[in-house]
Amino acid sequence: MDMKIKLSLSFKTKLLALFMLISAVPLVLAIMLNSLNMIADAQQNIEKDIELRNRIVQEKINELYEKNFDVLRVLACTPITKHYLLSSSEMRDGAMEHLMMKTNSILKDNNNLIITDTKGNQLIRTDGFTLVNVLHRKYFWEAMAGKEAISKVLVSYATGRFISVVEVPVLDNDNKTIGFVQRDYELSSLQEFVHSLATEQTYVMVIDKTGHVLAHSSRKVETEADRTDENAYEFVAKALNGEFGHVRDIFEGEDSFIFYSRNSITGWAIITIQPEKFVKNHIYRRAIIAFSFGIFMLII
Repeated sequence: MDMKIKLSLSFKTKLLALFMLISAVPLVLAIMLNSLNMIADAQQNIEKDIELRNRIVQEKINELYEKNFDVLRVLACTPITKHYLLSSSEMRDGAMEHLMMKTNSILKDNNNLIITDTKGNQLIRTDGFTLVNVLHRKYFWEAMAGKEAISKVLVSYATGRFISVVEVPVLDNDNKTIGFVQRDYELSSLQEFVHSLATEQTYVMVIDKTGHVLAHSSRKVETEADRTDENAYEFVAKALNGEFGHVRDIFEGEDSFIFYSRNSITGWAIITIQPEKFVKNHIYRRAIIAFSFGIFMLII
């Protein structure tokens, strides 16, 4: 009798085990399929996120430089500006300085507004720093040729800080260049914006036309040594060439999702990056939760 009971229990145990095994197969398949879907969804979400952040940087830079150009164009066309540059130093009064101070206050960004003559001599600076001669700067000769321009990244003669010069020539009635007005945009402001846009999982970089770092969300860019050369990355070369898109590549030793583009106004490359490890961590957490829930359902 005891033997029959034992055989019966053994059969029931095996039957239960078989039932659980049969039940577990579709559950495991479902978890695997769900994990694959999570990987695809996570990658799609990452690509959307880094592309959106890239576009935000683009819009910020466009807004910044379009606003600067608009203000400088108005100032360059003003009769007070033309009269000031055409007058001798003895005949100049305080009207131009007052106009520049008032104009500069419109932008509310603490950057500097300067007016310069055809010899490269700065005549007025709204920041009150020492007036210098910029005859040897490339942007001076672009202005003398009657061109609006954005300079390459420079170290300011007056402040020693990284700047980007936005300039508009001042023309007389015969369309001859008689000087120019410029704003020195301190690039530390761009660094602060890039840092605010990034997260612990997402990096943002701005790279100048020479392929050197201009702003980086995860480290400071304060000296020339900080402006590392990124030309070795193919996606940087593509961005500087006017291309844009998604790519998976190794960045600073990590497999990463990357979106790259070029800003049409400045020619700078905008790069947004998320290392793959963060995506994997997210997927693993969700897979563990799904697997634990499946085991729980099997038990009950």
